[in-house]
Amino acid sequence: NAGTLNVGAGSYGVVAIGNDSFTYNNNAAVNVNLGNGATYFYSNNPTTNFTNNVALNTTNKRVYGISTVGTVTNAANFTLGDESVGVLYNGTGVAKNTANITVGNSDVENENYAIGMATKTGTIENDSTGTITVGSSGIGLFADGANSKAINRGTINLNGDKAMGMYLDNGAQGINYGTIIANGTAKEAVGVAVQHHATFINETTGIVDINSEDGYAFFKATGGTIVNKGTMRLAGGAKETYDPTSKPTSKATGSVKINAPSGATPATTT
Repeated sequence: NAGTLNVGAGSYGVVAIGNDSFTYNNNAAVNVNLGNGATYFYSNNPTTNFTNNVALNTTNKRVYGISTVGTVTNAANFTLGDESVGVLYNGTGVAKNTANITVGNSDVENENYAIGMATKTGTIENDSTGTITVGSSGIGLFADGANSKAINRGTINLNGDKAMGMYLDNGAQGINYGTIIANGTAKEAVGVAVQHHATFINETTGIVDINSEDGYAFFKATGGTIVNKGTMRLAGGAKETYDPTSKPTSKATGSVKINAPSGATPATTT
């Protein structure tokens, strides 16, 4: 299909289900229109191998670019509206982004989050050619659970107040080889948040660059571990580490809930 694909509110564009081995490479010429709550690609088949070449551009809310349990590489640019998720990975392998993913703002009060890539079962990786940009209270890479891992080799831009580069919870692992940056326009931005025995390593090539009023390079809570081998830059009033166990605080990472599209594999994280 090299024409136009219209996906209505709460609907799916491409669905791959069942148990048969499935490889899907789409046509970059496809024009996709996504309604509120729509999902472009969905699969509950772990043998699915999907490379996405179709760019997505919508201002509608709660859109999912890709939701899958199979192997996936996103090689096309996503620009999605508020409360949207670029890649929701429910598998045990690897989901990779080699392009640009931009999401809008989160609605924290109603627990509808804008996230570049998310998993609680496998590995999500922003490749060296990948860029993830998030708005207010958005999260670049989100990993939750002892079997989950978030890797950044590219760039994560924090463009909104209270945005986070990585959020790691419940034993998740995070590794940064690339750059996480807040460029001065966002207040209270956080490079990386870890809690509940999650672990983050900023490797020797990693850069956490936070120019943000009341921002922090790292937010560590309830047993989180941070190892910094790389470069940390602070400006605009940002500080190195916030540990709410060391002093009274009104700040909190709270909890993040990601609701999978209707009919999809349950993917709620609390």
